Amino acid sequence: MAHIEIEQVSKRYGKVVGVEDVSLQVEHGELLGLTGASGSGKTTLLRLIAGLEMPDTGRITINGTLMSRPGWLYPPWRRGVGMVFQGLALWPHLTVFQNIEFGLSARKIKKKERTQRVERILWQMRIERYARRFPHQLSGGECQRVALARALVLEPEVLRLDEPLTFLDRELKEQLRQEIHLLVLERGITTLFVSHDEDDLVGIVDRIVYLRAGKIEKTRVMQRKSLRPE
Repeated sequence: MAHIEIEQVSKRYGKVVGVEDVSLQVEHGELLGLTGASGSGKTTLLRLIAGLEMPDTGRITINGTLMSRPGWLYPPWRRGVGMVFQGLALWPHLTVFQNIEFGLSARKIKKKERTQRVERILWQMRIERYARRFPHQLSGGECQRVALARALVLEPEVLRLDEPLTFLDRELKEQLRQEIHLLVLERGITTLFVSHDEDDLVGIVDRIVYLRAGKIEKTRVMQRKSLRPE
């Protein structure tokens, strides 16, 4: 679990506002929803937390450790942040197994442990039968599960989901909503779930933060529904 504190953070791209004077705390194990129209600052805020962008003003801490301030970044790969990108960003030339293993290899984890961890997450995500397939041989929902598995295999303290349900049909979207909710509950991972569609968030998040023109417009406390079968 991780506690995230964002203090008066701003980020501009020339004259374009990414986020402006945003302050926000995300509690240990919280599933926080971020929503707003295109260009409202959702993805910029995620990139700042992940260390893929440097703030122009303000600071970001995780578990009390400074991650970002103007002119300085804690390395992204050492932040304990797992990411599922919009568009998924799976390597097309790698198999499912290799896609999931990639981040572990980059962290110099030994082969035996890599194999054990990949096999375990393949089983947990119910995609073990796709281990030798390539992304183009999978459905949209299967690719979504691979992207989630690739993030979770790193055992992150923070999980960052950028529009993970885009382009899915209604039935599959609801199924993956439930899976994301249960995975977060079981692991206690502090999670930031971005969606332009508020309906993707209702019933599974603890709070929804509404962004507009780079600023927090309002925050709504939610009630998570029980998604476990009776």
